[in-house]
Amino acid sequence: MNELKTENDALAAVKQNQKSITEKEGTIATLAEVINAQESAIKAAAIAPPTDMGKKREDLAAEIAIGTAKPEARAALDARIAEEKKIHAEASAKAEQVIGPATAAIAGLHRRLEQAEKELASLTKEGESLYQALLWAEAERTGAEYLERADELIYLFRRLAGLNELLGENVLEIWPTHLAIPAIGRLKAFESAEKCGPNNGFIHHANEFREEKNSTDALKGIESYRVQILLTGK
Repeated sequence: MNELKTENDALAAVKQNQKSITEKEGTIATLAEVINAQESAIKAAAIAPPTDMGKKREDLAAEIAIGTAKPEARAALDARIAEEKKIHAEASAKAEQVIGPATAAIAGLHRRLEQAEKELASLTKEGESLYQALLWAEAERTGAEYLERADELIYLFRRLAGLNELLGENVLEIWPTHLAIPAIGRLKAFESAEKCGPNNGFIHHANEFREEKNSTDALKGIESYRVQILLTGK
């Protein structure tokens, strides 16, 4: 059985847990959004790989060999290749200024996201336990109220049973002649309840009064008995 709390304490714990879950879900959503933004920044900063100029040089060499291109063309192509490499290197360096920090940020953000998800799972599990505690607290409160009402009912039944005994042989026609109120065995309120057990409730027989009235240990005189019944119902 969960450790019992007052109903107000249990309800406050459930509400605090729900608030923590909502906040943690917000943190997770924010982290996911930031990760998506960093990934988008990486995609936007990425540049195409450099053009493979080796084949162009091979083609030019072939043309020079067969006389369709002049040897001076090789120097011009080399200058063009060098320029394209320079432009690509500058673009790569500029892209790395975005990609490097974003990649590092994503790694850290993923660790934070993983931790937040673990904490959310823990809060959710704790919430289930707290909800059970709230139900137990409500059951205890309801059980205590139930027991008070049962005591009132038992008092009135015993009073009527006593009056019935004084009036005569079941003049009031009490059927059945016993009152059995179900007991709730696992609630603390019922731990000291009379005749409380797993197989019976609170049993009060109308014929108890007849037995008391006729026994040698009964009250002295019918008038004393009558007064007791009318005033206390016992």
